[in-house]
Amino acid sequence: MGYRVLGNDCFISSGSPLSQAQIQGSLKLTSHGYNCQNVTDILGIGPGNLSSCGSSRYHNPEDLQDYLVHDFTDRPCVPFLHGSFKPVVDQLLCYHQLDLKYFRDRYDWRLIELIEKLWPPLQTSEEPLYTVHNDTLCLTSRGILKLSLLCKELLSHLEEVIPPLPNNATVGK
Repeated sequence: MGYRVLGNDCFISSGSPLSQAQIQGSLKLTSHGYNCQNVTDILGIGPGNLSSCGSSRYHNPEDLQDYLVHDFTDRPCVPFLHGSFKPVVDQLLCYHQLDLKYFRDRYDWRLIELIEKLWPPLQTSEEPLYTVHNDTLCLTSRGILKLSLLCKELLSHLEEVIPPLPNNATVGK
């Protein structure tokens, strides 16, 4: 019907800005959802607005007087899972693929070894969950249907295998 799959539960029309961002590799996922502006953190200004930084969300006081006197210094930017694993989940959700070479070169992570250990027991049919070609893991249609389960299984073991980045390290492409 002309729609593309985005993430685990979203369908978008093929000509939409979100679809174009997905094709161009500039789609971002925040706690507010997907965006095509390549923005990861969102600052909500004004009464009642929402902000997000990493996996933290903040809701400004709705009443103007409460907003004007509110102390906003209690809002540190807390990274998602030590900040280092968000790009793995983002690539799976936004693009249904993982650039294995990128993670190996940048972080010295051997993600394929972990995936080959964790995901085969989740296989319930003859159709594979993913394929690997030229150091890129691509989810199959079956893998996309099981995306939530695959991400959950991967995240539950990443902290055991991959050390968190130092506090001053940056994450992203």
